[in-house]
Order: sequence, then C-alpha cells, then structure tokens
Amino acid sequence: MKKNLNIIAIVAVLTLVLILILLQTKKKPEEIKIGIIAPLTGNASIYGSALKKGLDLARDEINTKGGIQENFISLVYEDSYANPTAAVSAFNKLVNVNRVSVIIGEMFSSPTLAIAPIAQKNKIVLLSPTASSEKVPQTGDFVFSIYPSDWYDGEFIAHFVAGSLKIDRAGIIFVQADAMMTVKDAFKKALNDLGGRVQIEEGYSPNTDDFRSILAKIKHINPEVIFIPGYLEEIVKILKQAKEMNIKSQFITISTAYDEKLFTITKNTAEGLILSAPFYDEATRQPEIIAFKQSYKKKYNEIPNVWAAYGYDALKIISKAYSNSLLNNSPLHVELSRIKNFVGVTGNTTFLEDGKVEKQLRILVVHDNRFVEYK
Repeated sequence: MKKNLNIIAIVAVLTLVLILILLQTKKKPEEIKIGIIAPLTGNASIYGSALKKGLDLARDEINTKGGIQENFISLVYEDSYANPTAAVSAFNKLVNVNRVSVIIGEMFSSPTLAIAPIAQKNKIVLLSPTASSEKVPQTGDFVFSIYPSDWYDGEFIAHFVAGSLKIDRAGIIFVQADAMMTVKDAFKKALNDLGGRVQIEEGYSPNTDDFRSILAKIKHINPEVIFIPGYLEEIVKILKQAKEMNIKSQFITISTAYDEKLFTITKNTAEGLILSAPFYDEATRQPEIIAFKQSYKKKYNEIPNVWAAYGYDALKIISKAYSNSLLNNSPLHVELSRIKNFVGVTGNTTFLEDGKVEKQLRILVVHDNRFVEYK
C-alpha cells in the first residue's frame, strides 16, 4: 500500500513538473505594431483626426477582448500632411525604425500611390481606408483599399443625374488632382454614354481661393447641373461665391463634402447640395452602427462622422485578417484578399479577385443643415 502511495506521489510530482515546463515554454503574447499614415495636421487634418479617433476606438475594443489571438495591438502614428513626399518618409520610418508589421494609410490617393510601390516591393501589407484611385489595388497583391473607386463614383453620379434628375446637360468644376480628374472623366463618359453631354469643364489648382472667373464662364453657359468634385475647403468657397453671383444651377459633389463641418463653415450656402456618400448612415438602426456610435460617444463625447467610421472598419478588417493568418498559418495579404461580406459600420466589404473592393454608395442632399437621403 505504501509502495502504491509512493508511486502516486512520484507521478503527481512529475505531472506538476511537466505542467510547469509547458507553462514556461508556452509562447508569450507579442505586441502587434500597426503603422498609421494619415494627415494629422494641415488643411486635411479634419479627415485625419476623425480617422484616428475611429482607429483608436477599434484598437481599444480589440485589446479589451483579448487582442488578436491574445496579441495586443499598438498603433504607431506618422503625420503625412496629405503630402506624397511626407508619406514616403513616414512609411520608411514605420518600417525601418518602428518595425511595424502592417500599415493603414494614407487617406488620399496621391500619397497612397506614392507609398504603394514601396509597400509592394518590401512585401508590407498596406490598407488605405479611403483612397479611391483604381490604381491603388492595381499596384500589387500587398496593397488594398476599402473605399469605392473614383471611377465608380463618377459613373454612379452620372447615372443619378440622367436617371433620377432627368438631366442630360452639365458643367464641371474640378480640382486638378488625380482622384478628382478620374471622377470627372468617369462622369463625363457615363453621361455621354447615357445620351447626355458636358457643356463646359473647368479645372483649378489645389488651394485656390477665388473661383469667380470660372463661375462667370459657367454662368454664361447656364447648365442645369454643375458637378464639383473636390475637397471640402474648395467646395465651400465655390458654393459661397456661386451664391454671391446668383447662380441657380443644381450643384452636385462627392463624399469629400460629407462632413458636419460643412454646415458650420458654409452658413447655409450648402442648402440643396447633392452628394454621393458612403453607405455609413448615422441615422440607421443597424446594430453595428448603433453600437459604434454609442462607444464613440462614450469615449469622445461627440458623434462620429464617416471618416471615423472608415478608420474603425479598417482596423477591424485588418484584425480579422491577422487573426485568420495566425490561425491558418498563412500570409496576411492572402487572408486579407479572402475577406468577403465583412459587416462593418461602412457597409459590407468584399475584396474581389483583382484586389478591388466591392462597396456601396448612396445619394444625400443637404437640407436644414443636415444630410438627408435623397428621395
């Protein structure tokens, strides 16, 4: 009997030693560094600051729930000023100094296209939350964007003008930036294919202040619709000066104007403005958006805008792909390309075989300092 007890005691000790050894050899959780390149200062910081808040909220939620397979996320931010040269410098620092494993950025197409070839060459996954150029995913299999493309946006608006507004003549005022020229070209081609025509198109340099000479030319032609693809600051100036010149044409733009700040800086001159917009809808009863808004309000004491929503979804999508990569022992860029019907606050996200994203757009109109669904 005593011998049996000794054997049991020895087995118990050996079992305990084995457990201790296993605990000691178990791989410790690692920090997952994710680089962020965004315009945090300068004229475009209204987009970057909102994006950062969405990213930080998503990071907190992911880490609170145990991180990515028990590996906690840290975000390393670099300011790009929405400038391609600065974006390249930021990319090199994040990769060579901070040793990040993946980069989210940039928000605009030009700086994104500046860093995309470097990411592809170095096999660093790059996911832009809002770059809309079709050239972004064409760079290679390590480069992605979760935002609808410029070309699709232009076609979408042209179909709305011809189909819903029943208008076949238009004018265009556009900023001379790659993304906006692509939108303009797509709109023009689609409207022409639908039997319409662009009567006049006028381009301007970024940071232009005075649009009166351009608006005078447009007013002389008097198109029923004036399409103004551009950035928020310039869109506001165009609308103000058009009102001063008593131009009655219907103004239409894209989602760069989809920001509550539009109402504070236009002083009612944006009334009636029609715009395309991402699927994100602050007024929806969709559970994901309700939860997002509540968490955002609790953290920042303000209502999130669409750019915060895209930051939030960008990190959640990366997190899902990263988790699948660890579980399946497969490359991150492969798992990211396999994302299908990801239900986020900006709508469902699916990556197609050519790397492009399948997303949804809608039409809004400004009424009483609110964005409302066009009916």
